[in-house]
Amino acid sequence: MDPAASRPAAPQRALLSSAGRALLWLGPVYLAGYLGLSGSWLLLGLALALGWARNRRGKRERLAAASALLEDEREAVRRGLAARHLPAWVHFPDVERVEWLNKVLEQAWPYFGAIMEKTFKEVVEPKIRAKSVHLKTCTFTKIQFGEKCPRINGVKVYTKEIDRRQVILDLQICYVGDCEIHMDISKFNLGVKGVQLYGTLRVILEPLLTDAPFIGAVTLFFMQKPHLEFNWAGMSNLLDVPGINVMSDSLIQDYIAARLVLPNRITVPLKKNMSIAQLRFPIPHGVIRVHLLEAENLVQKDNFLGAIRGKSDPYALLRLGTVQYRSKTISRDLNPVWNETFEFVVHEVLGQDLEVDLYDADPDKDDFMGSGRSCLACQHRVSFNRNLIPSSNRGVDPYVRIYLLPDRRWTSRKKTSVKKKTLNPQYDEKFEFFESLEEVKKRTLDVAVKNSRPFISQEKKELGKVRIDLSQEDLIKGFTQW
Repeated sequence: MDPAASRPAAPQRALLSSAGRALLWLGPVYLAGYLGLSGSWLLLGLALALGWARNRRGKRERLAAASALLEDEREAVRRGLAARHLPAWVHFPDVERVEWLNKVLEQAWPYFGAIMEKTFKEVVEPKIRAKSVHLKTCTFTKIQFGEKCPRINGVKVYTKEIDRRQVILDLQICYVGDCEIHMDISKFNLGVKGVQLYGTLRVILEPLLTDAPFIGAVTLFFMQKPHLEFNWAGMSNLLDVPGINVMSDSLIQDYIAARLVLPNRITVPLKKNMSIAQLRFPIPHGVIRVHLLEAENLVQKDNFLGAIRGKSDPYALLRLGTVQYRSKTISRDLNPVWNETFEFVVHEVLGQDLEVDLYDADPDKDDFMGSGRSCLACQHRVSFNRNLIPSSNRGVDPYVRIYLLPDRRWTSRKKTSVKKKTLNPQYDEKFEFFESLEEVKKRTLDVAVKNSRPFISQEKKELGKVRIDLSQEDLIKGFTQW
């Protein structure tokens, strides 16, 4: 073919593409006028389209940012990115880096992809077709697991605090995948093009045996609900429409939680005739009773016309595994008092946290106000993070002030060093209070995180606060009698 003869084809294709886009935008306008519909329907459709495009763009940007972070983890750690993006081994000395395991996964990933492609075609597809008569045309048209494999950002191994016949591993899983899976159902194309997954996967090896294969079974489950996000393709793009995207993501996460999040477990026997009933459904460790008392100095989230600040309507979400409770909503109060009690069944003590999130109730979308987390294995450790955004992107200069109430003598008052220009300070400092055990039982530990920067308002000076009642029996056991 003569190259010169094909040159006009490019402008023609561009012209046809522009005409097609114009018809795509003008078509709904003409149809609305032809049917005599109100202009509000066009505005609603335009709002949905803009919201859909924004959600799609946001998902692509988050996927690209997470992928770039994994590409050069060392550079990201050196720059000191936000704490939620850094691997666990940076913050916790008992979490080990396992680069050798990541190299093994990277080498084996293409073979895993080939096995999964065969599994989807020979196992998953027939099962979907058998579910319903409307799914008999289901066909996977494209299955590619991509080049990016999951990473293990850190591993924590428990051996001393547990039964001698088991080994427990907590794997910090991070998967920012470029996988692409498409399926056709009755001429409709549905698909996924990119996945993000973050979570802590617990692996339990038990019972340990004296003969091959030396491990009786492997049990897998997530400690908490993992973060999961899909980048949809084909007709599945409709799931990114505002209003639908929240519901669809929630349904998918609930479906996974019902099978993979504690107390749900997957147990695979490695030895023949191994009974796994006790491993899949172990007896719970007990029940924890949580008293939700109050919060102080919350952030004003409500505003009018973007200028006049009002009060908030706070409520709390308490979560342990798949169980979640919501407190009552306190209207127009920045110092709410709930005084409510909730009970959770504890299936794992080591490594599991009680999560508390605070929200401001609004008619459209509830605003996030802050979060707290308490370790079940060490009830005296309490953390609280306020959702405050500094006035500049340079961060804040935080320090921690500690009072032993009700007395505020200088011997009962401690203060950490100031960490400059950071939202994620790490202090590693120790303080001692010389008090008798009888006196300590009457005291309350008041811990506040403050911003030491000058020329800031009093409202923004205190970043977070928590009070710990020292009369609790589990805390007294850890005190040293002088």
